[in-house]
Amino acid sequence: MNRIKNWILDLYTVSISELKYLTQIKKETESKKEKYRINQLMYFNVMVMLIFSVLLLLSVSYILLSFISLVLISCMYYNCANDDACKSNAK
Repeated sequence: MNRIKNWILDLYTVSISELKYLTQIKKETESKKEKYRINQLMYFNVMVMLIFSVLLLLSVSYILLSFISLVLISCMYYNCANDDACKSNAK
C-alpha cells in the first residue's frame, strides 16, 4: 500500500518541484522566446497534474460507488428474503 501511495504522490512532488524550478528560471531570463517556452512547460505540468487528478478521482469514485451499490443490493435482497410479501410475489 505504501508503494502505491508513494507512486501517486510522486507525480505531484515532481511536478511541484519542476514548477518551482521553472519559475526561478523564468525570473532569471531576459528573452521573450525563452519565457514563452518556460510558460508552455509550466502549463503542460499543470495540465498533467490536472488530468492525473481527474483520473484518480474517477477511479476512487467508481470503486466507492461500486461498493455502495453492492451493499444496497445485498440489503435489498436480504430484506426481501425475510419479507412474506416478497415471497408471495415471487411465487
